[in-house]
Amino acid sequence: MARAPQYLGQPQAIPSQWAGQAAAAVVRKVRPRGVLLFLYAMWCIDVLGPQWFIASLGPQFVLRIPTLLFGILLLVTLARGPRHLYPAFLTFLLYTAFIVPFAYIRTEALGVLKIVFAYYVIALATLTLVRKAREIVPIILLVMAVQYGVWVVLGARTGQITWHYTYFNYDSFGPLMVLGLIFLYWVGMATSNRKWRRIAFLTAGGCIVGLVVSFARGAVLSCGVVAVWTWYRSPNKVRTGVLGLAAAIVLIISATIFEGAKSAVVSGKAYTNFWQEMASSFDPNEGTRQDREVLWHLALRVYAHYPLFGVGPNCFGAYAADNFTAGTVGGNYAANPKTLYGRALHNTYYQLLSEFGTVGLALFGWLVWDFFKRNRQLRKQARLQAWVARTGGQLNLRYLSFGLEGAMMVFLLTAYFYNQIFDVDWFYSILTINIVLYHVTKPDFGAARRVPAGNAGLAR
Repeated sequence: MARAPQYLGQPQAIPSQWAGQAAAAVVRKVRPRGVLLFLYAMWCIDVLGPQWFIASLGPQFVLRIPTLLFGILLLVTLARGPRHLYPAFLTFLLYTAFIVPFAYIRTEALGVLKIVFAYYVIALATLTLVRKAREIVPIILLVMAVQYGVWVVLGARTGQITWHYTYFNYDSFGPLMVLGLIFLYWVGMATSNRKWRRIAFLTAGGCIVGLVVSFARGAVLSCGVVAVWTWYRSPNKVRTGVLGLAAAIVLIISATIFEGAKSAVVSGKAYTNFWQEMASSFDPNEGTRQDREVLWHLALRVYAHYPLFGVGPNCFGAYAADNFTAGTVGGNYAANPKTLYGRALHNTYYQLLSEFGTVGLALFGWLVWDFFKRNRQLRKQARLQAWVARTGGQLNLRYLSFGLEGAMMVFLLTAYFYNQIFDVDWFYSILTINIVLYHVTKPDFGAARRVPAGNAGLAR
């Protein structure tokens, strides 16, 4: 008799009616639908950005192709009749569109709107086109594991990926490595395959190397906080503690062997040593820290001028440059505030506050609250059983939910040090996988899919 795959760290037995369905899910082989393969391809474009690598070789026209493909994906999604609009995300998108006409620079705001719209399209498409729980598994593996193998190979030694539009920046690559470390740990715990567990943990070690070489101080501080949280959350604290010790050893060795990708300047002295760079985080005279404090103070001043809706997406620098006079801004900008034009705030929360206002920040808070609410539901016994029955227990849903929770904490912590709400997919990918898992593990998921006329074949 076929046996249902068991969850790692989940001692309770799976009821016989669920075990039979789980075994059937393992045996049944279903060829992915063409539209599903298209969805997977769009996720690869969204997460990996291969068009940027091709463009770095010369042909710039490829950068326009994703826009066309996202349009096609939207049409396919609308033709299928989306059932879940994701109200929190949709409201955030509509608000972004609403403030464009009132933005200080409309073209900048419109660019952000296009980005948010693309992320919503892929979320809506995934909610619509994923008809069976097991169809989300390739996307989970791409976002939570596979991509980090790619990034480690391409950038862990240098702390950056030169052809990537965002990861060429050390301050983007550092948080990326922390996300990879947390994701890969939980994916490794979630799989029952020892080979893939080892690969996941080894790749997580590569993420530690990449984090060290990037010299991203905010990312390192955030990593320490999330590491403690991961140990607290882990059902097997002894194993997690051993892995944590191994991770610390890898970090110490990496910090000894590799020089940083950039140097810290503390009191006029440049450093390339990892420990000196981290120590500079607590130096009140460190230049980067002082610069950010000036920028954050200016963000509060901008917010005081436009507290409800802000000055518009990506408009902080332009507004500050045009409306603050010499001698009133402080720091390196005191003599010439025009140098603030295009300046990033290095803080997602101050960016939302000054550019999206109180309403926008509240809507962001709604998205985060909605995420944690749904994430907790994934650990309910009925959903764990539904996941096993519908996927054959390929991965432990409980551990996946912890991985998503940990990744969201990484995002929220590193967001205090970096602008990362629009430039990268992290936030939206985490939201999307979480809500899709929430829907595909509903006890009545299959029945709900059979209700609409003409869609009888959606649930099997």
